[in-house]
Amino acid sequence: MSDVWFTACIKNDVPRLIELSKSFKNARDKRPSDPAKQIFQGFTALHYACYFNCAPSVQYLLNLEADDLTNSAHQIQAPGFSKFSKCKLHSNSSCLQIALLRASTQSINCILQYIDSHETKIVGNIDDSGFNNLVTASMCHGTIVKSVFFNKKLLQTELPQIRTGNFTPVMNAAYYGRPLVAAIFVKLSQQKEFQEYIFKQLLTRDEQKLTCIEICQSEIDYVKYGTSLANKKQVIQQYRKLMRRAFTWAESKGYKVDDFLKKESVDEIIKGGKDLDDYQQQLIIAKAIIAGLSVACVGLTGVVIKLTTK
Repeated sequence: MSDVWFTACIKNDVPRLIELSKSFKNARDKRPSDPAKQIFQGFTALHYACYFNCAPSVQYLLNLEADDLTNSAHQIQAPGFSKFSKCKLHSNSSCLQIALLRASTQSINCILQYIDSHETKIVGNIDDSGFNNLVTASMCHGTIVKSVFFNKKLLQTELPQIRTGNFTPVMNAAYYGRPLVAAIFVKLSQQKEFQEYIFKQLLTRDEQKLTCIEICQSEIDYVKYGTSLANKKQVIQQYRKLMRRAFTWAESKGYKVDDFLKKESVDEIIKGGKDLDDYQQQLIIAKAIIAGLSVACVGLTGVVIKLTTK
């Protein structure tokens, strides 16, 4: 019977939602999942509203279901990430993560306005893959990503949550070729309160012991993620600027970065290091393909570089 609740949501029939809310708020879809019909077992009405970008429904339902998370994983069409492949929406994802992957711009704006005026568990939520909202945003493209990163509550709460690993926001912008996200980090790195978090992510190699710049310069097929060759060059330029700032910051704080340098000079790191061999190239490409199909099923693991005081 809750089908009428979800139908009203998708139709943006807010008067009907108000009428049905006492009986169905927080109800979850019990129908078997059928991605072809865009039915997802366990979704709430708010999840569907974010999925289909039904902004009037989102605005109303946030007051009823904002803190409800997905309770199972689904493969979904995710134009916010790539129009060429599906992404895995993990269990315990927030409504904002759904809206980001779906490029539901109006819904994202509604959620950000709600975050600004309410205490909500959307902020700081970490899904079953170890991703918070900022990590998901760093994988996406579109100008709305900027609004997410510059939301004060999200930024102050979520940037400190993830400092090192394979799929930090800084690493994701390199893997998926996101020039806007890279430019955001350049701007944020000028603010003292965020420098430590951004620079420590930069001064971390991935599980293949590669730097962000080496990843940017690899042979990943960025086109499948909506990134052009010109975009790729922009990302490399932004990361070289960021990396130089990171080394300057580390020196000013008295931190040793010997583990990160691995016998390379600072200039070699900023240039992109030595040429990658075929095996390393294949590892990066394979990892990008896997991540693109499943939104990085593995968690936030990787080579953690410890910065120690001299």
